[in-house]
Amino acid sequence: MAESPRPSAAARRGSGSGEASSVEEVLADELVEEILVRLPIDDPSCLARAGPGFRRRFGELHRRPPLLGHLLDTDGDDESCLSQFVPTDPFRAPAVDLDFWRAIDSRHGRVLLNRVPERFGPFQDDLRVWNPVTDMVLELPKLPRCPNMQSWSAAVLCAGGACDHVVCHRARGPFRVVFAGTDKLGIFFCVYSSATSAWSERAYFVDPHGHDELESMPPPLLGNALYFHFQISASILRYDLGGRGMSIVRRPPACSSFHGRVVLVNMENGGSLGFAYLYDSTLYLWSREMVQSSSHG
Repeated sequence: MAESPRPSAAARRGSGSGEASSVEEVLADELVEEILVRLPIDDPSCLARAGPGFRRRFGELHRRPPLLGHLLDTDGDDESCLSQFVPTDPFRAPAVDLDFWRAIDSRHGRVLLNRVPERFGPFQDDLRVWNPVTDMVLELPKLPRCPNMQSWSAAVLCAGGACDHVVCHRARGPFRVVFAGTDKLGIFFCVYSSATSAWSERAYFVDPHGHDELESMPPPLLGNALYFHFQISASILRYDLGGRGMSIVRRPPACSSFHGRVVLVNMENGGSLGFAYLYDSTLYLWSREMVQSSSHG
């Protein structure tokens, strides 16, 4: 039997050199990624072009996502309401038309918008969810009929059960919108789910303050609950996202007597609700540690 010709020494060296070159290229790519993931990002829009694996690693390492910009509500010349996206340089917002739209809430990489043809006009049942990174806009279906609504507020948030909110703003990530309103029957809630593309039926609760109305401001998310502010009383409406129950909590005694708008904010420790009030060029801040409270249905 004839023996197969043995490869020459040059061929053997060439083969080994090719394998070594491939290993070096892989190692070089890994080292570049290890360097890039540790650098502070100057252009947040680069994350939209990066792969999901890199975005997750970047988010897990830095924790606090880069600031793309902020939304500013202004009044138009014709008494209309305009939302303006003010980007951080060099990020440029997508060319979405925000004329006659007001930003209601923003969380987990999404913005909840409401159409406002007139500044002081009645509520328009026209809600949309906008992703400012991907420029995707989703028009929500009409709410369950509520003809005599007196006040309302709403929130948008991620619906992933075990999500760490690092990359949950991806184009098809699940989300929900919680809509709170008041009418002559009391306080009601409706929840929109992107999984079903539909609103839940209205769930009513007795209004403990009679004719008090909700502030139309973004409600903070603390743990598994949203906190809505009343306009007149010093009470806060707590909505449990898990059990879909309602309870009432009070402001800290030190700020209960303040008249005007007290803004609710999240504290950095993650377990306290903050209260901010601006008076005579002085910013007053309080906090209250929140504990699980009973719900009323």
